[in-house]
Amino acid sequence: MPRIDMEEYLKLPVRQTYSMTQKLGAVIGESDNRTMVADTSAEPYNAIARLLIDVDGVEYRGTGFMVKPNVMLTAGHNIYDHDANKYCDRVYVVDRNGDLYQVYDAQIASQFKSDSSDKYDWAVAKVSVKPGETAHYMNFKRMDESISPNVTGRDGEIAGFPMEVRAVTTADMYTEMGKITSYVEAEKLLNYSIDTSGG
Repeated sequence: MPRIDMEEYLKLPVRQTYSMTQKLGAVIGESDNRTMVADTSAEPYNAIARLLIDVDGVEYRGTGFMVKPNVMLTAGHNIYDHDANKYCDRVYVVDRNGDLYQVYDAQIASQFKSDSSDKYDWAVAKVSVKPGETAHYMNFKRMDESISPNVTGRDGEIAGFPMEVRAVTTADMYTEMGKITSYVEAEKLLNYSIDTSGG
């Protein structure tokens, strides 16, 4: 089984190209309120996966999350290189020991090839084997159209593996709770006041 040294993984840049620079999240206000997840084996954090992405021999970091034992959702830019107009050469799920699990049969929104806007920046893919010691995944369902306009003001949480937190490079998982500030019907997007950054 292929592996990566986790110290080497930590040095990799976030998957970012010129066209993606405006897509990365940001710290809101003057303080970064994210906290490190102390127990990544607890739900729902145990379903969040580190990614290793290879494009033309250059490796990057990313985050995805498992929705079935061998099915992952992630950002489209982790699967498709919009600037090069091609799929990334290789994508792996990286477990805590550095073992690599091949991502395959990836699907992106067909519009993402010509439009890198947020509403199309998603992907679903299969993973070669169940990552980690057990198969952890998040349950989710499509949001009912009658509910979606009423999510404003509700609590939300974003967790993942950012490249850095408060200007310090990290390999740890971070999370923050915050409010959903609006739902954009035409874009099918939620806006929120939660600190994020690339990773």
